[in-house]
Amino acid sequence: MARDLLTESGSIFVQMSDDNLHLIRSILDEIFTTDNFLRSFLFKKTGYLDSSLAPSNYDYILWYAKNRARLKNRELYVDKSDSKSFLGQRLFVQERDGSRRIATISEAENFATMQGRDIFRTKAMQGSGTSGNIEPFCFRGGAVRPAAHKHWLTSPTGLSRLERASRIETAGQSLEFVWFFNDFRVTNLKVVWEDTVTSGFGRKQEYVVETNPLAIQRCILMTTDPGDLVLDPTCGSGTTAYVAEQWGRRWITIDTSRVALALIWK
Repeated sequence: MARDLLTESGSIFVQMSDDNLHLIRSILDEIFTTDNFLRSFLFKKTGYLDSSLAPSNYDYILWYAKNRARLKNRELYVDKSDSKSFLGQRLFVQERDGSRRIATISEAENFATMQGRDIFRTKAMQGSGTSGNIEPFCFRGGAVRPAAHKHWLTSPTGLSRLERASRIETAGQSLEFVWFFNDFRVTNLKVVWEDTVTSGFGRKQEYVVETNPLAIQRCILMTTDPGDLVLDPTCGSGTTAYVAEQWGRRWITIDTSRVALALIWK
């Protein structure tokens, strides 16, 4: 029924634990077809674990399109300091005088709060295959070639521009691109969400499955525009309606439980 109600550009999000993931995925593949499967999001639901087995404190959200070719998709971004793009990487520091050095352990752990110095990491400048630029590049007095069966990711002119901008560093026998943390303070939202914890010792859990409003917010913002209609056919306490209202979306919520309806009216 949800598939039939969706517009051609619409999406459906279904949340479940890993106990039922394979079952729900099979059903959705049958109803929406495998071509319309988009992503599987993994989001943290609690920080407290009470299982003697390897415990799981994550739930899944499966994302399918009504029609992938006509999908409405809005890219979301998060602050880079909250992402994993720099965490755990080998980081470097550029001082005010332009000198560069490897970051200390303390600097690497607190890179987002450093003042007066620029934190950067390096990224590969080579891609697989030999269909691109494979010419040797003269860097600091020596000719550097791409590795076997690889090519530079930019043209000779592009390499020269990067060198003039001090955006190239050596890495072993190759060259890598200098990527400063402050180049872009945001990064694309990934499929693992660590900031969506809901339950805690000081809060009573009303439902077996509860979802942080932030997770619902992301689903809505990824796939709708203001004025679009959001449907939640099993609305529980009405979190989806609450979030949709916050972001200027029209909404319809449904539930068969009088308890759920009473909670919504509160």
